[in-house]
Amino acid sequence: GVKTMYFRYTHHGEKFSIRLGVHGAMTIEQVRAEVFKLRAVLDQGRNPKHAVNVLKTMPTVAEFALNEYMPRAMNSKRTYKNDAAKLRDYVIPAHGSMLLCDVARKDIESNLNKLKTKLSPATVNRVHALYSVFFNLAVANGYIDKSPCTGLKKLRETNMVTRFMT
Repeated sequence: GVKTMYFRYTHHGEKFSIRLGVHGAMTIEQVRAEVFKLRAVLDQGRNPKHAVNVLKTMPTVAEFALNEYMPRAMNSKRTYKNDAAKLRDYVIPAHGSMLLCDVARKDIESNLNKLKTKLSPATVNRVHALYSVFFNLAVANGYIDKSPCTGLKKLRETNMVTRFMT
């Protein structure tokens, strides 16, 4: 037989249980640590099962871009083709398989720094702006609580053209 460990609790008079794992695959210390996390969520007045279900329904960056961002951009922006190209070339290759809630500020910063080596500052700033609009839409739609782009600085654009007199 297999011993399976569950966290059972009552929230607002309703009984729930969350499967933690199988004995042997998880140590007792790991199970206790997971129970303390779930108990902390419960003590804050939130349902831990809801947090687990939210993660199951969380789209990846690529799914959100194709299913929610692009249809909205096509209806409201003239430059939606530019957004589609930037998503295809710069955002989805870097973060496409990540869940929307797992993208952190450091991930975006590292991608922008990588792009900085091969693109002009103006183009990197346009990708940064796309990231901002993209994650603000995710916040507005309730997928994440806070945009990871908050506080990121844009690059200085030097649009000076050197001309010589003949």
